[in-house]
Amino acid sequence: MSHNGLPVLLALLLLLLKYSRAETSAVSSASPTSTVRTTSTTGKTASTRSATEERSDLWMCKIERQCHNVTCAECMPQDESCAFRCQQKCTCACLGYEIDGTDLGLYLECGTKRDCFAKYFPAVLVCPDEECLAKRLLDMETCKCECLQLTRAQASVAVAITAATICGETMRENNGQCKIECEEGARQILMDECGGEGEKCLKLKKQDCRCHCAGLPSTTPPHDPAEKLCDAMCYKATYNCMRGVGNIEQGKLCSAYKANCLCECRAGAAKSTDAAEYRTATEDRAQLELCAYVRSCHNATCGCLEGDEECVSQCRDSCRCGCLSFPGDGPGAQRAQPAGGRLTVSQCRDRREACVGSCAGDRGCKDWCYLEKEVCDCQCAGRSIPPSPKKRVTIPTDTGDKPTVMHCNYLN
Repeated sequence: MSHNGLPVLLALLLLLLKYSRAETSAVSSASPTSTVRTTSTTGKTASTRSATEERSDLWMCKIERQCHNVTCAECMPQDESCAFRCQQKCTCACLGYEIDGTDLGLYLECGTKRDCFAKYFPAVLVCPDEECLAKRLLDMETCKCECLQLTRAQASVAVAITAATICGETMRENNGQCKIECEEGARQILMDECGGEGEKCLKLKKQDCRCHCAGLPSTTPPHDPAEKLCDAMCYKATYNCMRGVGNIEQGKLCSAYKANCLCECRAGAAKSTDAAEYRTATEDRAQLELCAYVRSCHNATCGCLEGDEECVSQCRDSCRCGCLSFPGDGPGAQRAQPAGGRLTVSQCRDRREACVGSCAGDRGCKDWCYLEKEVCDCQCAGRSIPPSPKKRVTIPTDTGDKPTVMHCNYLN
């Protein structure tokens, strides 16, 4: 930075410090029950109050609501991106915006296109007084909140949970079968292909074989630098996974995760869509949460008697099932599932916990596990027969009433 720019930067820092002190002073002298600023989410009405006053109210509201410490149910530990978005929702609530449910992909796309910080912060740098500074900072917050509002309105489409989620049990089974096929059954064929190139070639051939077997074909050239870096991350994640293993099944899941991770490195370096099976889970999970909001699952009652909390809980969980479309839902599909073959809700939960334990901090993998649990809860023998009138309820939505089936796992 040149010396000519230092006076400008120092002046800006002093202005921000002065303004921050003014806000802190306003908060400390305000009533603890001060109201939140109410801003229309469909079109702001003209305000006679100064931007400085409104910014001060926003600051006070954020402190009262503890927006800097707020957490959202959908955020997992150490997910800083989700936590930041959660804090932004809290700020937007202070400005009067509806904040329940956000399509993550649409929100990020909106943020990229609008680039609120780049659009408004340069104007902050040249503000001559506190009123100008307050107005520009409010404009920047409003820009971010409008992205939340815009993406909330576009979440009426149900999530298709098909190939994007494969249960941990199937993942382990596939890994075991592919290992036998490629390391034992095809060993001689692979050795012949390598000729005299030795064990290094054989190792690569085996890896290619297992990836093809798992439906994740390699699309990168041999010895790709990006692939080697990705491989190292897979081995580190697997090591962390194995350190916390509590049973044999979880250990097998760690091994299966490593196999898939290595295959995704080979195909993922070339942006292969086939390589990212579980990576779509983050978008699917966000879409599920938004679909559940649009269908008003969070306040559905299904005609339950007043005070019957268990019925209401089952109703709301079942409403979420309506946001998932299953492979067996189509006309003429084989939908029957033996009652003895389905898992209980507690078994679904235990399987999710084992799955999450194998993810070693991988966000997409954890979202995959949570979606698996939702699917596991909703799949049951009751889906093989039409629901009785008592099990069919109506949930109000933004686009009209839709019937929702009370799925049997929540009725047992």
